[in-house]
Amino acid sequence: WGGAAPGERFAAPQPGPGLPTFDPRERENSKEVFMDASPKDVIGAKCAPGGDAAGHYFYNVWDPEVVPYIVPKSSRNFKPVSVVVAPGGGNIHLAWEAEGIAAAEWLNSIGVSAFVLKYRVPHNSSEVRIMDGQRAVILVRSKAKEYGLDPNKVGFMGSSAGGSLAVEVGMKTKVTYNETDSLDGQTSPHPNFLLLLYPGLSLNDFKKEGLELLPKVFLAYARDDPCCPAFITSILGKMAKVSSKEAVNVHEFPHGKHGWGSCDYYPQLKGLDNCNWHALAEDFLNEHVFGNKKR
Repeated sequence: WGGAAPGERFAAPQPGPGLPTFDPRERENSKEVFMDASPKDVIGAKCAPGGDAAGHYFYNVWDPEVVPYIVPKSSRNFKPVSVVVAPGGGNIHLAWEAEGIAAAEWLNSIGVSAFVLKYRVPHNSSEVRIMDGQRAVILVRSKAKEYGLDPNKVGFMGSSAGGSLAVEVGMKTKVTYNETDSLDGQTSPHPNFLLLLYPGLSLNDFKKEGLELLPKVFLAYARDDPCCPAFITSILGKMAKVSSKEAVNVHEFPHGKHGWGSCDYYPQLKGLDNCNWHALAEDFLNEHVFGNKKR
């Protein structure tokens, strides 16, 4: 957006002792913070592997931002594909490194350009985050040709709350906010595929008219997830397969719990099946996005 991003913000209490509060009327006293993941953060303590959150978090994000990780066209494995990456954090913080930068680095390693989304947190409704997600897709798609990327191969990847955002964006073909410039009216906000890791969902998210609009989906989660119940996530997979006309690729792992991201931040997870999700996702991309056969 050229000016202030639209959408109403709401006050939020501290997510743990000594952590930032948020008051939308007091920007000076609710400044954006980038800090070590704190064991006092209630979401991190409950949902990170072993209750030990890793990396750095963003709190009190006022201005949405897209951070590009672009693969040069001269790169040997360059693909004309781009992915918006939304980190998780329970809509309280953003797990920027473990679920944002790590995802971008993996995508780059397979030739895919990534755009990590710093969406606004905290807030009390989905309105603001959907705006930020849709606008990110619009911006990436509108700039795609400048980087040799295909505007018809723009994906959206999300983990946990970021996965919920990805699903919400994937179920809408028009912007949910008043158009702010010509891009909003001329460029589709709908991604061409979704990569979902343990998305945070509720049964209210599963409306037939929305599920029918879902693009190609890769979904991975663990049966023992303590934060985003597997039975709800499994319903998404089943209903998407029935409702969507696109490919839906679902992987339920027996163990892994929540928040594993790339697994690189949590060495105690190495060896678990869920840490093989990269290879499974690459197979999905090869077959359904890159146009290649399975490895």
